Amino acid sequence: MKRFRIACALCALIACGFPGCASEKLRYNLLLVTIDTLRADRLGCYGNRGASTPSIDRLARSGVMISNVTTQIPATIPSLASLFSSRLPHDSGLYGNRDHLASEETTLAEVLAGAGYRTMAVAYGVPSQGRGLEQGFHQYNGASPEPGNLPSVGFGTADEVSGRVEDWFSGETEEPFFGWIHFWDPHQDYSPPPPYDSMHGGSSDGLSSMVQFSDVFRREIELGPEELASSLALYDGEISFVDREIGKVLARLEQSGLTERTIVVLAADHGEDFYEHHRYIGHGRFLYEAGLHVPTILSGPHIPAGSVVEGDARLIDLAPTLLKLLDVPMPDSFEGRSFAGSLAGGGIERSLPTFSLLEDGSMMTRRDGWKLAVHRQTSTMELFDLMADPGERKNLADDATAKRQEMEESLRSWAKAFSDEATRPRNLPSEFEKRLRALGYID
Repeated sequence: MKRFRIACALCALIACGFPGCASEKLRYNLLLVTIDTLRADRLGCYGNRGASTPSIDRLARSGVMISNVTTQIPATIPSLASLFSSRLPHDSGLYGNRDHLASEETTLAEVLAGAGYRTMAVAYGVPSQGRGLEQGFHQYNGASPEPGNLPSVGFGTADEVSGRVEDWFSGETEEPFFGWIHFWDPHQDYSPPPPYDSMHGGSSDGLSSMVQFSDVFRREIELGPEELASSLALYDGEISFVDREIGKVLARLEQSGLTERTIVVLAADHGEDFYEHHRYIGHGRFLYEAGLHVPTILSGPHIPAGSVVEGDARLIDLAPTLLKLLDVPMPDSFEGRSFAGSLAGGGIERSLPTFSLLEDGSMMTRRDGWKLAVHRQTSTMELFDLMADPGERKNLADDATAKRQEMEESLRSWAKAFSDEATRPRNLPSEFEKRLRALGYID
């Protein structure tokens, strides 16, 4: 890590020019906005005609929308750790929200700080605890992220988050900035403020009197049609509330005259299941698209406006893409692959499958429109043709046996690669390995 910082510092010095140099290379700012628990299909730009997300939709029209981006694990801390370190969960050793990203890992913020960027973050919800995500930030929730120095901001609302970043865009500085904003609001228990609590037909009073969301997430009770519709409406209300605050942030960026020099990125850590399968609301227990498919939008200088990039991408591909756009060297530890070259059109071509996993050892792979998931909780194997069946309703595991065997072998090879003693990461939990053995994926 130290060697990489020195290399980045030298690159920054060369890029900016030595004293006395006639000109300096323009370096762009980076603003990364992540939204917790945001399903891609609840946004207007991703096809939801009933959505009220004008700010995010406007951002998509001004830039590029990536159609199919998959999180590597549907849990906040491990997913964000994979985004920032561009490492798969089994390589970084993070599987749950109690895990901590090791200081030895190199993050996007550390790379940019080493390249001369001023790095700042406002992260509410679970990420407010840091968990290693604070690495590389000069300011994290308004304080220098020294050990024991992270301020307790907790689970504040979107308007609090947007209010804390107002000073990011004021004042003239020679150094570019990297700002990360994380909104928590769409996470359960879905309680948007007025008028968003009723904007989509939800009823927070009626729902709270009938349902305790902690019970729903443990699947101790079932929701009736009205309760389910109301919970989804409240979830949509949270998204609309966050959208309003994102609009305020982008307006402030525009007023400061920084829009033309700033790459703005919107992404999410994971989605949310809403009774599409197994009568379950939540995330982290299954590997369906509702929980894995995350929105990803990029807008800014030299990024084509109003285009959609098709093809499969992974959340770990985002950091390499951003470094490529910023012309900053990528560290060897990053496992993702940049899709920057696909932003102008042509789609993303992947020579390797996409993989995701759960803390309990369940695994998923997708490639060329096909998806195979092995769910430990239900002891089932499911194969879907996502092109013909995007809702994952028809399990073809017993019908398309050749395709199932092909993809199952891919899963086996992947599981064996990260459980092999010679290459096994230092943090691979023994319990996780036991679960892989129980599934029959390693010997």
